[in-house]
Amino acid sequence: MPGVRKADVSFDKKEAVVSYDSAKATLAQMQAALKKAEYGGELKPETI
Repeated sequence: MPGVRKADVSFDKKEAVVSYDSAKATLAQMQAALKKAEYGGELKPETI
């Protein structure tokens, strides 16, 4: 997906940490992409 810089996925923890450019991708767009790919879950924004 445009704007995603990096994704670290842990299948054991059932989570992913995604670094992205908020000017190119929004949380809503990423959630829609997950739904389209038939992945469940929710996005939890985290700022560093």
